[in-house]
Amino acid sequence: MRASLISFTFLLAATVLLVSGCGGCSTGYQQVDGKWAYVTINTGAGRSVNYIEGADQETFEVLAEDIYAKDKNRVYYRSNPIPNADAETFRVLQDQQYYPYAKDKTHVFLTDWVVQDADPDTFEPITFPYARDRSNVYCGTFRLPVDNVDAFKILKGSVSTVGDRAGIDGKGWSTDGVSVFYGRKSVPGVDVATFQALSEIYGKDRQHVYYHDRVVPLADPATFKTTGYITGEDKNRRFSMDKPIPKR
Repeated sequence: MRASLISFTFLLAATVLLVSGCGGCSTGYQQVDGKWAYVTINTGAGRSVNYIEGADQETFEVLAEDIYAKDKNRVYYRSNPIPNADAETFRVLQDQQYYPYAKDKTHVFLTDWVVQDADPDTFEPITFPYARDRSNVYCGTFRLPVDNVDAFKILKGSVSTVGDRAGIDGKGWSTDGVSVFYGRKSVPGVDVATFQALSEIYGKDRQHVYYHDRVVPLADPATFKTTGYITGEDKNRRFSMDKPIPKR
């Protein structure tokens, strides 16, 4: 009993010391040993310090917590320099949750990606991950092929994004009155007049049910409803994503 009590007391004391001495136990920009670094905390890997190579320590400035920083020479996303970003004119477009857009005199950025063809002078976020300028609408870093920018509206948004080699894409449904879009993709063959966004990944019109930008085979749009994030059912069968679930 005494040994167990001593062991418990030691464990409790060690835990208190760990917590009280953990002033840098958060992800983001920090000065470590007098140098700027991007620090990450992972429950599996622990604390990782990524020093920002080449950063000018005297002029280094954190612009958005955990996202952007700059010095007199460069702009950074986390610990990496953003190619083609102009430090003098770079600024973060505030009042945006999740990953905020930013811009300089020439480009618009989302994290360390350039937003395709965006005009920094007229660019403005709508609701993440959507934005617009005087000529185009954007989902993530991609320009949507809308016919009428002023008619654009979000039907069902999502804060989720998908990154690939081409850029950052969003999820959710939107329309310009002529086409329906899932993320950056135009949904082929959809009846815009009767389309309904059921969730951020399911939608339907009078003829079809859609999962992302794909038709769900055999689904009955009149009776289809979602039952989970990637599941749904109609009067005849159940579905997982765009596939019927075999009956038992």
